[in-house]
Amino acid sequence: MQNFTDEQVLNLSNKLSNTLYHNNVEATRQLIILFNKIVRNTLLVTIDDYADVYDAEFFTFQTWDDLLKSETEMSDGWDDAECQAQMNTSIWMLPCGWYVQAV
Repeated sequence: MQNFTDEQVLNLSNKLSNTLYHNNVEATRQLIILFNKIVRNTLLVTIDDYADVYDAEFFTFQTWDDLLKSETEMSDGWDDAECQAQMNTSIWMLPCGWYVQAV
């Protein structure tokens, strides 16, 4: 597990492709904590590693409805029940209430 300073977390927040995280140290720190639990530690050493893993493998949605809308826009997307079944498997809720989905 990496312990990054607020400055490093801010730097990461602005490197992530999802602008929800830009300048949001608290949400970015929550994402780091989640990644430390679900991503192999050997992939996560530097701030750039966290940004690369996020950008390659994850999306974030501010609300459950936003996540469901994204799923329904895909031809093979999941419905509400299927998304619920994926909680803590490929969909996680950050303490700030956002949903992070592995893709």
